[in-house]
Amino acid sequence: MNNLTIQLADVIQEFSKEQIGGKVWRLSAALAKGMSVPNGIVIPHWVIENVAITDRRIFLKDILEMLNEINCYAVRSSSTFEDNPIASGAGIFKSILAVKGKDQIVEAVLECWNELCSPLVLRYTERLGASNLMLHIFIQEMVMPKRSGVAIIGRPEPNQCMIEGVWGLGAGVVSGEVSPDFVSAQLKDANIITLRRGNQQTVMSASSEGGIYYKSIVKENEAPVFDQKFVNELSHFLRELVSFFGSEQEVEWAEDGQGKIRLLQIRPLTSKTAFKSC
Repeated sequence: MNNLTIQLADVIQEFSKEQIGGKVWRLSAALAKGMSVPNGIVIPHWVIENVAITDRRIFLKDILEMLNEINCYAVRSSSTFEDNPIASGAGIFKSILAVKGKDQIVEAVLECWNELCSPLVLRYTERLGASNLMLHIFIQEMVMPKRSGVAIIGRPEPNQCMIEGVWGLGAGVVSGEVSPDFVSAQLKDANIITLRRGNQQTVMSASSEGGIYYKSIVKENEAPVFDQKFVNELSHFLRELVSFFGSEQEVEWAEDGQGKIRLLQIRPLTSKTAFKSC
């Protein structure tokens, strides 16, 4: 896009995980392997740091000039102290979903960046001894999901997977606001071991006009999130990830409106996980 931002596809060619953060590095690696990853750009920490605080809003508007304002985006952090084998950072750093319009994207970038000084992040980095924390900003094309959730590869057994999912956006799974459907299956042949219904009462969805809205579910009409066909598709998707990253991974996934499974995040499994059934 310009020399102040980095295309997701270029990250793996130009940076290490330690330089750019595990979140965007792994997504760039998966994209290079042909996995279905929503594209995006990275604003490196040094670009924002080198601009005076009072000038950052105008500066960001200039460097984000080429963003397609028709699209919605998710604005996320990519810290050097999250999504790694020592600490996942799940729930520590902010993500802002369904952001549309250049002014709104700039405000979301600044909001994510300012999390560096939040009490939660300061306590987290102090506990890890992370005196040299670097926070990059990742602006990713927004998936408007039919269903989404979190999967653990390699649990409860090495050749198995556990998956949680809801209709709509999966942010409620990660935050614990929603009781998701659950399935465990054999990774190789997708044979279902356990299938358990959740208690999802509302669907969180992204508006094409920007922003999040909620819709109540009529319980009698609620279909299960998982059936054998979809578990087959998810298991195949997870097996591909194993071939690139190995087992013991935590994955955030979404099925888009065309029925394609998209990779939103992948991180090494740690004791601190977004998965509620562990």
